[in-house]
Amino acid sequence: MDEPFPGGREIIRRSFQSQTAPPVALDTLIASLSSSTINQYIRPLRDWWKFCQTQKVSTFSPRVDQVLTFLAHELQKAGSYSTLNTSRSAISLISDSNIGNHPMIKRFCKGASILKPQKPRPVGVQTVSRWIRRSLEECGVQSEYFSAHSTRHASTSFAAKNGVSIDLIKRAAGWSGESRVFAKFYNRPIINPDDFSRSVLLS
Repeated sequence: MDEPFPGGREIIRRSFQSQTAPPVALDTLIASLSSSTINQYIRPLRDWWKFCQTQKVSTFSPRVDQVLTFLAHELQKAGSYSTLNTSRSAISLISDSNIGNHPMIKRFCKGASILKPQKPRPVGVQTVSRWIRRSLEECGVQSEYFSAHSTRHASTSFAAKNGVSIDLIKRAAGWSGESRVFAKFYNRPIINPDDFSRSVLLS
């Protein structure tokens, strides 16, 4: 009767034991792996465990051809190369020969990356906000007063500070010509009636 999957942390513990790690060192060895890494490996380790049980493969000392067979099946199910690469890393972690770095397995994974390239991952709102704030700082704009949501406010303030005419600022920023509040708030002596964007970027 096949033994049920013992769990990600337990199978890793057993793999260290199979590599002659003394019991006193096991907890410290496992502590080297973050909880997120162990959680990420649970699914591929479960699939590998089932494969080894049904195919009578050594879980911790597999042959290269056996790992390639497993990865080939996984490639048919995997949505991307990154999923397959996680499986390779998980098997390599518990194998006693670092089999995941075998030249043939590395070549197989390289081919998989071509057949199933990783999909681009769009950046989040916070990342874009951080980029904008950094760009503001590099342009000399004090980011503690202007956030990523107020780039128009920041750019027009900076242009007004450098002498761009109020009319030009309003046209470039899309404000109406009757904006008295804007004209009053940003009224500055005209130093150089240069192009709006050129003044902001080159000042």
